[in-house]
Amino acid sequence: MTRSYTATDFFQGPQLAMAEAIERNDMEVLRQGAEHGIDLHARGDRQITLMWFALLQENTDAIRTLVELGVH
Repeated sequence: MTRSYTATDFFQGPQLAMAEAIERNDMEVLRQGAEHGIDLHARGDRQITLMWFALLQENTDAIRTLVELGVH
């Protein structure tokens, strides 16, 4: 049995909004967050980053967008 993780399992504050955008596949919100200075490299609870969360969600659009925004 696999566990389905949600944004609230790992994030709070501005990173939570970005993780929820990943869940919704809303790449515009990710881009806007980066433009407004939200740290896309920050670690949330359990030391997970937005990139790792996108990988857990198997969201290739989010992975691609994060790379375009400079996340590695």
